[in-house]
Amino acid sequence: MWRAVVPPFAGVARVPAARAILSMAVASALYYGTLTFLVATLGTNFDLVTRVLARANLVLGVVAVVLILLFVRWSYRRLKQ
Repeated sequence: MWRAVVPPFAGVARVPAARAILSMAVASALYYGTLTFLVATLGTNFDLVTRVLARANLVLGVVAVVLILLFVRWSYRRLKQ
């Protein structure tokens, strides 16, 4: 997201084009390098990733059910008054 915001502000701040382009190129290289590293790492450990996601989905499902029950209880008490 920040990579899309930087160029207009560099223009408003009157940063020279060469300096702005160099900064944006370095930022993009770091961003895409990190993204590539993460995807490669996750791809080689796919079994671990699926186990972690399965556990996270279970936890999020339980949290969602609890929140729904709390909301229903709160709504019922509020309507009863």
